[in-house]
Amino acid sequence: MKMVSAFLVVCIFVLSYNGIVFSKNMQNYDYVIITTDDLQNSLINFTQWKETMGYNVKTVTTSWIESNYKGNDIQEKIRNFLIDKYEEWGINYVLIAGSRNKIPMRECYPLRDYHENDYMVPTDYYYADLTGDWDGDGDSYFGEITQDKPDFYPEVYVGRMPSDDTDKMKSMCERIINFEKNNGAWKKNVLLLGAIIFYENQSQAGYKLHRSDGATLMEECRKDIFEPNGLLCTTMYEKKGIRPSIYEYDYPLNHSNVLSEWKKGYGIVNMLGHASNVQIDRLVWDHDDGNNIPEYPGELKYIPFLRGSDSDDLSIEKPPIVYTSGCYQLWTSRNIGRVFMEDGAAVAFIGSTAGSWYNISLIWNNEDDGGTYSINYYFFYYLINYHQKCGNALYNSKEYYYNNFIFTRNNREWIFRCYDNLYGFNLYGDPSMGLSNEKVDANPPEVSIQQPENGIYIFGNKIIPFPVPLIIGSINVKATVSDESGIERVEFYLENHLKASMEKEPYEWEYNGIGFHKIKVVAIDSNGNIGGAEINVFSL
Repeated sequence: MKMVSAFLVVCIFVLSYNGIVFSKNMQNYDYVIITTDDLQNSLINFTQWKETMGYNVKTVTTSWIESNYKGNDIQEKIRNFLIDKYEEWGINYVLIAGSRNKIPMRECYPLRDYHENDYMVPTDYYYADLTGDWDGDGDSYFGEITQDKPDFYPEVYVGRMPSDDTDKMKSMCERIINFEKNNGAWKKNVLLLGAIIFYENQSQAGYKLHRSDGATLMEECRKDIFEPNGLLCTTMYEKKGIRPSIYEYDYPLNHSNVLSEWKKGYGIVNMLGHASNVQIDRLVWDHDDGNNIPEYPGELKYIPFLRGSDSDDLSIEKPPIVYTSGCYQLWTSRNIGRVFMEDGAAVAFIGSTAGSWYNISLIWNNEDDGGTYSINYYFFYYLINYHQKCGNALYNSKEYYYNNFIFTRNNREWIFRCYDNLYGFNLYGDPSMGLSNEKVDANPPEVSIQQPENGIYIFGNKIIPFPVPLIIGSINVKATVSDESGIERVEFYLENHLKASMEKEPYEWEYNGIGFHKIKVVAIDSNGNIGGAEINVFSL
């Protein structure tokens, strides 16, 4: 009997050594929490809840990461840890539990020659993209447009619980648990808050502006997304001043109305106004001197309709998912998003750490016009139409923006603003939380460009190796795509221009161009998840 037992032990050891037996060291963890030693115990109930929902959760501390991974700073060490464990563990979601003081975002500088704070954008995108090179030139200025090569097709979906206080962390976790447990009708209530951003003929920063009413975005979301899916919308738009909003509304937009309505219980609050890290403002054309031109200072007034200091008053049993498209809402570590999360005014908060820019035409009529408003629109498109979670919806909306609305490098000012939007919008909250508690497919399609590779091609034939793809004549761009849930379509882009779309293999598109170009192959699966690959080519 002892001989048999010894034999079995030897066999198990041999099989384990060869990777055949899956021990705890081979466990899959699709949900990873990164936190500090002080906060670890405050996440126990949250971890247990996520495991009852079907997630395999692994909590890792920053001290453990620092002891086991190399890097120039804690951000690089965290990303190296995620790169190392992404495929082995099968990670889908990453929750950073801690403020940016303890677990920093990566500070990025989209313009290579501008490294002042005015051009710096903090982002958690750095932890979501695990295949790109965020400091390609090694100058320690990350995310530079031409020097570095971030890959905007994320491997994991990242959210952040922005607190270092154990009691507040427990409370935030409890509110998420309650939100996911509750299937009440209130979760289908939507509060839409839209201020006027600019008036016709208003001059600012050297531009003569067109009229821009935040209610336009709210109405597009209402009629295209919310109401067709059975959600009930309450609207607040600008009533005061010269040329107020032309849209019908339920209540005038002002501070007292926002506070009283917020407390009634909404699953979603979507808002747009002039903003900072402490408040959100209306812009009211109060009076005119007779020249029919709105002038600031003097005739235009900024009036807050929501303040960070309202967070305690808005602490409610059923806080909403909040999306704000204004500038700098998450700019500093202490901001309106953080206090709303800590105090119970929001169960998730999506906002920008930087400026929030719309498009180069300065006109936005619908989701096809791009800019920050379209990121907002597509977040709710994926959240509602595809029943995605907050993390999936945010990153998919930014991927859609990257594929369709990024400007070319010919306009330095606006290409910076595009990347400001791309880096800037971040999620405070659980990336796996949505309106329902059903677990969804969170794996984006895998995309690989098979042709062209690095080399010289003449009319589609590879002649000799070369450091980059050098193409003479036309060539068929070929891609392979895989996804467990099934591919809905594959798209080929030249820069941000859609050139071909197909639903079946083979995934090929004939390219015939001149000069430097970026070719992108984008795959969308049946659950709305987006994956992609891209390559830079030079054509003669």
